[in-house]
Amino acid sequence: MALGNKVGVYGTIRPRGENMIKPIVFGEEEEKRFWSKVDIKHPDECWIWKGAMSGGGYPSFKFNGKVTSAQRAAYALTYGSIDDKLYTLHSCDNPKCVNPYHLRLGTPGDNMQDMVKRNRCNSYEAKVTHCPQGHEYTTENTYTHNGYRKCKICVRKRSLKYWHRNKPMEASHD
Repeated sequence: MALGNKVGVYGTIRPRGENMIKPIVFGEEEEKRFWSKVDIKHPDECWIWKGAMSGGGYPSFKFNGKVTSAQRAAYALTYGSIDDKLYTLHSCDNPKCVNPYHLRLGTPGDNMQDMVKRNRCNSYEAKVTHCPQGHEYTTENTYTHNGYRKCKICVRKRSLKYWHRNKPMEASHD
């Protein structure tokens, strides 16, 4: 079922500070294989994934030897390339739904806000909006490391403090 262009799912490593998308083209066979695993209904209804599931209970799809989220694949097949910094979010709140009309792109912060708003998260971490020093967790000021949010301003300050404390002694010129 061709819903849109066939540009792919995965982003690529990018130079610092730049968003780059290296599209992977889905072949006709991959696209057919993908949609054969979907119970396609009316656009207003959830389209339930009948294929493999990840350990976290989300639909997954193997393409070109890589496993990706089936929601991400559905979105990319329908709308085109996805920046690798963005998540696919559900408007229907059904983790098994891959209906591209129920999906939208958002930042990790948008995803956390969505989880809190819909009471899907008991995590204290998700409800915290600022770092311990008071800096807001925004897309520009936050990165994730080992599943935890880190404030870029605080990390930068700690790095500079460490560098100044450990910088090599300058040789004196007599």
